[in-house]
Amino acid sequence: MDNLKKILLKTRNLPFNLDKPLSDLLMLLGFTAVKVQEDNIVGELYLRAEPSDKAFSICAADFSDLSGIKFSTECKLETRAERGEWAHCAKIVMLSALKQAFGVSDPAWGVLTGVRPGKLANKILFAGNDPEKVLVEKYLLSSSNAKLISDIAKKQNSILSKSFKDIAIYIGVPYCPSRCLYCSFPAGIMPADEEFQQNFCNIVEEDIRAVVQLVSMYGLRIKSLYIGGGTPTSLNNIFFQKLMKCVSTNFSIGLIDEFTVEAGRPDCLTAEKLHAMEEAGVNRISINPQTMHDRTLVTIGRQHTVKQVYDAFTAIRKGNIPVVNMDLIVGLPQEGIKDIKYSLDKMLDFYPENLTVHTLALKKTSPLFQICKDYEFISADEASLAFDYASLVAEKLGMSPYYLYRQHYMLGNLANIGYAKPGTECIYNMQMMEEQYTVIGIGPSSATKVPASDGHHLYKFHMPKNFFDYKTNAKQLFAKRAEIIALRYEQEE
Repeated sequence: MDNLKKILLKTRNLPFNLDKPLSDLLMLLGFTAVKVQEDNIVGELYLRAEPSDKAFSICAADFSDLSGIKFSTECKLETRAERGEWAHCAKIVMLSALKQAFGVSDPAWGVLTGVRPGKLANKILFAGNDPEKVLVEKYLLSSSNAKLISDIAKKQNSILSKSFKDIAIYIGVPYCPSRCLYCSFPAGIMPADEEFQQNFCNIVEEDIRAVVQLVSMYGLRIKSLYIGGGTPTSLNNIFFQKLMKCVSTNFSIGLIDEFTVEAGRPDCLTAEKLHAMEEAGVNRISINPQTMHDRTLVTIGRQHTVKQVYDAFTAIRKGNIPVVNMDLIVGLPQEGIKDIKYSLDKMLDFYPENLTVHTLALKKTSPLFQICKDYEFISADEASLAFDYASLVAEKLGMSPYYLYRQHYMLGNLANIGYAKPGTECIYNMQMMEEQYTVIGIGPSSATKVPASDGHHLYKFHMPKNFFDYKTNAKQLFAKRAEIIALRYEQEE
């Protein structure tokens, strides 16, 4: 981000703090916001709100470059408008002023800077409007991205239940056998000693039982159950089997549509763990090579080989788990467009039911962020071409897009896209990403999210990342989570 042009950003009379959405859009346009006069700025940008009459305020943007030339634009909105409308209006006028000053083009995602564009598309759809049309005209998306996210929203609405009592359960195992170079998630290295793993399984079992009580109390229906991480299969055979047994004993697995286990690292998948999953009723599993090049696997610290990916997939196909997802990442260090196309083509060796294609997002908390200058990366244009190719490969596999999300600092301002064969779309991914359904989190670092009855707000509760804090304060944490869930479901009784 060192090469971004600096703009002095000042706001006045805005009813909300809009620094983050404005700064995010500036970054996507090739600028960075500074709050004080610094060297090498390219100009000053002022956003302000002034009363124009009793019903409206004007949200205006003025940009002055260093030569003193001024570019202005404005829009009107109700003073009672919510923060989202103010943010939208501010970004529109800011983009308009900068287009006049620098000739910048509309970003492919328009003025959307959040990670869940599908959430907006669903909101437009529920209001009885055409998401594709609104996303192009009001939010300035490219026609291709507007169609993509509109089609995904319509597909999700044809699949997902409309009942607020249909929920998802997430069980987090935030540990891996090693840390990948690009990883920014709150995952630690799985301790090998059995005492830790025993303690982990014991307290998670208590957590599961507390959630079972809530599910029963409010008459909730579990549509999807997802065990993720980290890498849940980094537990040893004994304690992974214990976890599977605990889940299958406490939840009515036969009544749950989808039960997924994230077995992302093939070096952690054993015959014993696979058998435990089958016995527990798992019907979806994720194996995530990320790349099909051994040299890249070494570079990013995955500690497994391409051969182990093939071996793991073969073992799964010999069993009775019907749906397999595979993940790939576009933009890994030292990989060019030919390398990425090779990995995508190799998916045709497997024919999985689901394929998720991620774009590298370089987060400050990842080890790669500190040493990224030591590596070469593909350009944004090449990453876009790689995603076009991924779409062609997915089509050959008989798949179409069913969910999408974005991340900050993502290469080329692209997205992560999940593809699926008809009838195999991951229910949990759709429930979790669009935030229209309750997701109850179990385990350290898990999140519980409960949509409020007004359709706009979200009640959230996060378990601590640190296992000691989670274990020591378990009873209080379980009670706080119950309070969050009660906010929605007690008022509906």
